Amino acid sequence: MPDRIELKLILNPAPQTDAEELDRLTRQLRRDILNLEVEDVRLPEAGEVTAGAKGSYLEVGALLITLLVSSGAVPPLIELIRSLLTHHSLRSATLEIDGDKLEVQGLSAREQRELIEAWMSRHRLILTADK
Repeated sequence: MPDRIELKLILNPAPQTDAEELDRLTRQLRRDILNLEVEDVRLPEAGEVTAGAKGSYLEVGALLITLLVSSGAVPPLIELIRSLLTHHSLRSATLEIDGDKLEVQGLSAREQRELIEAWMSRHRLILTADK
């Protein structure tokens, strides 16, 4: 398995969220994620997120995050996403690795933690020591 992994993050807006607001939230989240232990966070071109899509425009509401498998950056990333969901008009956010998706949304804390831990273990992503 590789030492680095690329996550796709897609923000799923609430119906009342317009494209401008979604773009603003995405760019703010990118800046916040860069403060975590990640190697890179970029706004992908549409074809990088949606298989078969053509064009060179940026995909609004999506980020590609590159990190070391052993960095421990995923738990803080998920907490950052949860905070964003709590304070902004978003339905959910989806993290994806090689087609395996984790949707972060309004589940109970215990249910969400169990889903996150199972998803992370499938990809050898380490959990924080205070688990």
